[in-house]
Amino acid sequence: AALLAIGPWAVLSHERAARKLSIETRKGYRVQVSIPHANRSGALEGVRIWRSRDLLPDDITRRGLFRVTRVGRTIVDLASVLDDEWLRATLDSAIRQRGSNLYWVRRAHNQHARGRDGARRLAALLARYQGPEDAGASVLESFAMDLGLATGRKPIWHYSISDGGSFNVEVD
Repeated sequence: AALLAIGPWAVLSHERAARKLSIETRKGYRVQVSIPHANRSGALEGVRIWRSRDLLPDDITRRGLFRVTRVGRTIVDLASVLDDEWLRATLDSAIRQRGSNLYWVRRAHNQHARGRDGARRLAALLARYQGPEDAGASVLESFAMDLGLATGRKPIWHYSISDGGSFNVEVD
């Protein structure tokens, strides 16, 4: 309803886009919509409208009937509103979904992040990833990684322990 009320240029963004893209993130209770900066749209109750100077057609995709920002753009947008822990967990979720999303987030960061809130934090986070294998296997693992890094240690994911026989386990 919000997209229809705002107009054909409106797209779901931030947490709402993440949900439509099946990316795990914190639960935002407002609908978030981005529109081109030049468009003027009145306020709607329960809707957060973001005016973007650089919302490009390549930043938009469809999920069913909904126009939403693509994965890379969604993560760049979320960097301005999520804390460090949720930003990592959300990025990890996008990477778990498809390893190539790491590339798309880096590309969107290079295109859109200059001067934006959260851009430096996202750049620092992206620098920690060598590849998709650095993403946690769940939101809980993402939070555990942050906790480990805060203590000066980088946890090892999926470490195998074996007694040389039939006893094999995998731990983090």
